Amino acid sequence: MKSEKGHTLKRRNLLRSILLFIFAFIFGYTIKKEGENIVFESTGTSKTNGKDVKLVADEIKVLKNQLAEKGLQINTIRKSKLYATDFGIVGDGKTDDTKAIDNLINTALTYKLHDTKLNNNYMGTIEILFPAGRFVYKGKNLFYAATNRTAGLKISGSGRYVTRFLYKPLTKGNYMFYNNDKLLGLTFEDMSFYGNIDNSFMLSNSSGGAQNYIFNRVTWNNWDKVMELIGDNTNSEMTWYSCNFNGTIKKGLYSGTKNTSDQFLNYNFFACNYEVQEGDFIDMSKGGNINIYGGSFIHIGKNGGTFFKLNNNIHARSVQRFICSGGRFEHRVPNSKLLDCSWGFGNVNFLSCSTTANEDGSMDKSTRVVFRPGNTGMPIIKFDGCTLGGVHEYWYSINSFSNPQSVVYDSCHLWTVKKGKTYSDFIKYIDDSAYPNSGSKPRIRFVNCKNEDWKQLSDSDYGFESTNIGLTNKKIVSVKNSRGEMVNRIDSKTEGIETILLPIGAIITKIIVFTPVNAVTSGNMAKWTIETQETDPAVLAIVSGIYKDGINFSKELFHICDTEEKRKIRVRASTEVNQNNKKGFILIEYIG
Repeated sequence: MKSEKGHTLKRRNLLRSILLFIFAFIFGYTIKKEGENIVFESTGTSKTNGKDVKLVADEIKVLKNQLAEKGLQINTIRKSKLYATDFGIVGDGKTDDTKAIDNLINTALTYKLHDTKLNNNYMGTIEILFPAGRFVYKGKNLFYAATNRTAGLKISGSGRYVTRFLYKPLTKGNYMFYNNDKLLGLTFEDMSFYGNIDNSFMLSNSSGGAQNYIFNRVTWNNWDKVMELIGDNTNSEMTWYSCNFNGTIKKGLYSGTKNTSDQFLNYNFFACNYEVQEGDFIDMSKGGNINIYGGSFIHIGKNGGTFFKLNNNIHARSVQRFICSGGRFEHRVPNSKLLDCSWGFGNVNFLSCSTTANEDGSMDKSTRVVFRPGNTGMPIIKFDGCTLGGVHEYWYSINSFSNPQSVVYDSCHLWTVKKGKTYSDFIKYIDDSAYPNSGSKPRIRFVNCKNEDWKQLSDSDYGFESTNIGLTNKKIVSVKNSRGEMVNRIDSKTEGIETILLPIGAIITKIIVFTPVNAVTSGNMAKWTIETQETDPAVLAIVSGIYKDGINFSKELFHICDTEEKRKIRVRASTEVNQNNKKGFILIEYIG
């Protein structure tokens, strides 16, 4: 037989369920159970017939008191969405919405749960929703009113360019948002922010709290700094997806030299476009570990800027990592740079990027890339599968030689190296010391690259001859005619001459001529001359023999290609070489 106490509990639970259901139905909430908590959560479709947020909050309070009188308790009542229009925000592009926006943001900051499992942080529970419109804001330091470290806040618009914020403060030097180490897990999506170059979008100050931001489909137009990082810890894990930066953006992501930390880590940009009059997209004096995937980057105005500035040569070693994959860069003005890097360690990689979208040859002498690590080493540097123009500068100092250096251009198209130009037009060594020491120059390796002058061979260890310890590899080039045959003179229209251009500074170490027995039927005395293209040619080798009997010739030598004429190597066939021969080879081995 059941006890009276049991019946009482059942009646209380039934009454509790009925009251909760009625409340949820009237005010547009769903009911959840989280542990011992009964949670009311907004469904996002209001049934309050225009009642404002304060009135709903008052009714929630009355219901809690009524339940308490009956011995029942609701531990948590929570909304999941706040609507800008419920706070009197107009969004017509003329009305000053400052006070209403302040009220909305500050109200959102009060919606949170204490979760001891989340590093003793509070857990945010709110998404703020803005409709289409133009919202005028003249205040500053949104988020600064946050009182507890809270994880999770989402601000959503109705679409990029559809939801627009017009930032019009009355003074200069302001930040629209200021996260003072209180909020983490911030998300902004589907909106645009229009500012002016005297004010900035967000200041993020972290001593372990501010971190983990996501921006989805957000546009910024005309700002001093979009994201400035300060503090002594974290400010890490920030990601931008399909975001646009337009107008003048003096600094996209910025950390200066004061009150900053190498704990600032992990910044990711996916399919973002930085197409501006002028400015620096990333300017980091502390921190790093930066990933750029795709996107378009353009400097339009005459002042240009630098897309990526990686400053200071002394960092914690684990933070010096940069990769840009699939980026498209337009340097429309001479003052536009791709990269200015002072890192002394780490690695810098560009993969399948193009920097020649607007190159017509008129800016071949414009500096696009600078590595200036001072009197230290350099990061591991690699350009892989890129199309590159302009000049790349490598600075060195008196003791740079004492640090390992690794610079590689692999399978790149070198737009600057046209006919009559050499690698010295693309690579510039800059002495950064009052005491010149050419032994400190880094050796730069070119592997399987393509030049605008197709006759120029690209594989080279540029600068190895003047580096303190200059590693180099042997390369072998095979010389044939356009039909893939040994150089010949089978008719009067065939010159019997092929010319190649070895890299400046290359050293020819061996010449090999080989053709197997009976590769041809001719019994002529075939002859080939390998020589330079100087006014008075230097003959490197003369090879002759009965053609059908086969030829196996090898000669070691040491010819330095240190001038334009000495690097032009010509192979001449005599008139007796009058049959096609695809089985033979003329091989030139070189180092450097």
